[in-house]
Amino acid sequence: MPVYNAEPFLKESIESILGQTLSNFEFLIADDGSTDQSNNIIQYYAKKDSRIVHLKHEKNKGVVVTRNQVLDHAKGDYIAFNDADDSSDSKRLETQLSHLLDQDLDLVGAFATVVSENEKTLGVLSFPDNHDHMLLYLTHSYPFPNGTVFVKKHVVKNLRFENIEVEDYHFIFQLVSKSRIKLGNVPEFLYK
Repeated sequence: MPVYNAEPFLKESIESILGQTLSNFEFLIADDGSTDQSNNIIQYYAKKDSRIVHLKHEKNKGVVVTRNQVLDHAKGDYIAFNDADDSSDSKRLETQLSHLLDQDLDLVGAFATVVSENEKTLGVLSFPDNHDHMLLYLTHSYPFPNGTVFVKKHVVKNLRFENIEVEDYHFIFQLVSKSRIKLGNVPEFLYK
């Protein structure tokens, strides 16, 4: 989880990961030189939960550097994204891992609900859930919300985010174009 001045949303975001039904994970949170209370919030949770690895930049280096730092420090067999201003359903990681294994996938996304700051539903994001349709979708848009990515670590081992405007879309596009991976989506709303 890259973090930059996410104070209004950060507690809910962190708690949504710490409250997962799948509990055996390492939670990398990288503060990118926040000037609000984000770093203090991360420190508070890191003291309470040993699964949290707190990474910190003294000065803001940007989301690309921060995302790559998190990838470099990840030790597990799988990597799940979660943005600092978003939250995950408590069954997200368990559901995505199960779907990935059952369907023999390399990367799985999920559907998402778009909500306002006061939790009012503004819309929903649903996408194709089979590989071929997702590849077609990728030619013009995201095939899943970036924050829902759940991927085998070895698939992204040598891939980096690049400093361009849509770094997350470009990352996925590179991944699909440079390797033979199988994509899927859990057709459930697991992310806000």
